[in-house]
Amino acid sequence: SESNNVDLASLLEAKTLSLKNYQQIIIGASIRYGKYRKDLFEFIEKNLDDLKTLWLSDTKNSCNSQLQSTDWYVIRKADTGTAIPDNITKYRTDTRTACKTIEDKITACSSVDDFKKLFESSIGEIAPIYNFPNIKDY
Repeated sequence: SESNNVDLASLLEAKTLSLKNYQQIIIGASIRYGKYRKDLFEFIEKNLDDLKTLWLSDTKNSCNSQLQSTDWYVIRKADTGTAIPDNITKYRTDTRTACKTIEDKITACSSVDDFKKLFESSIGEIAPIYNFPNIKDY
């Protein structure tokens, strides 16, 4: 059985942590007078490459999860030769394309501001970092 350990650290304590030791990072921050604390962005800037690496891994995992519901079509095709429906092929192609697009956007981030933009969206829209197709649309 797999065990998961969790570390909780303030920004002050987190300055000494290596994010390479973690599979996931959750950053919580308060807003005071409409602004985040300056040291929050200093932490993100200092750890931007590690955060990008974590998000690249998370994006690949999300893509894999998206594709799993249609993997059986691929297996059936390999086993029996039964064709994969066109809409499923398109969904799988669009999902892999979306994954590559998100990965490219993450990789292109050279600043905290670039990285933040990946998480921004208008009401009712999906942030670029989460912009995968929905199987229900196929």
